[in-house]
Amino acid sequence: MPLSAFLSRDTFDHHEDLDWALSEVEKKLCRHFSRIVTRGKQGRAVPILLTPKMLHALELLVQQREACGVLKDNIYMFARPAALSHLRGSDCIRGFAKACGAKCPNAVINQTAKTCSNSVHSAEHD
Repeated sequence: MPLSAFLSRDTFDHHEDLDWALSEVEKKLCRHFSRIVTRGKQGRAVPILLTPKMLHALELLVQQREACGVLKDNIYMFARPAALSHLRGSDCIRGFAKACGAKCPNAVINQTAKTCSNSVHSAEHD
């Protein structure tokens, strides 16, 4: 994800022009989550919803870029220190899975994605 997608996220709490089309639950969800829109395959818009905790973590990551050795010219949110490239989440999880001796690192990646999805879903109900 480009850093610019995070920095240009929608920071408005209330969208009066959309209120008429949203249910009360949808309005609450809009107030709870922050939304980032980035480009996916074939240039399609991909919305990413962030919980307040996720947003705080990403803001901290942006604040600490220089202290972590990220080059100013690196355009990526999840930048590699001293490089112009980015980290890939699946590669990181696969590396940790191999390091701990997992027999099927790809299964760990799939399970991690499911767990993250379930965590967000269950947090919605809390």
